[in-house]
Amino acid sequence: VYIVFISQNLQQIFDSYYGEVDYHIYMAIILIPMLVLANIKNLKHLSPVSMLSNILLFTGLCIISYYIFQDLPCTWERKTVATFGQLPLYFGTALFAFTGINVVLPLENQMKSPADLKGWNGVLNTSMVIVSSLFIAVGFF
Repeated sequence: VYIVFISQNLQQIFDSYYGEVDYHIYMAIILIPMLVLANIKNLKHLSPVSMLSNILLFTGLCIISYYIFQDLPCTWERKTVATFGQLPLYFGTALFAFTGINVVLPLENQMKSPADLKGWNGVLNTSMVIVSSLFIAVGFF
């Protein structure tokens, strides 16, 4: 779902500049860097990539927020529930938002003080609350 979601978004961006290309081509292009990243065994080597992705994600959320808050309709004018056709996009976005959770156990094993990860105000809960809040805000507006 993630690869389809990203390739369709890339298609929307690049088709306006370079003409129409099938999104399967974009899927093949995405596959190459994903295979390279999947073969990295040590989490220390993934930290720069993770930092870059966090910066790009935060930048994207700031840009989206800027355009969203330009002309806000009233909350009672919004649909309460999305259509069934929009549910796959929702699940793809929700899965993308929480894909980092599968790194938690190896990360906990490599931490100097693993106790900092747990607890009601630990690293895991704090980061999940922040990520959830950002995506709920974007989804609501």
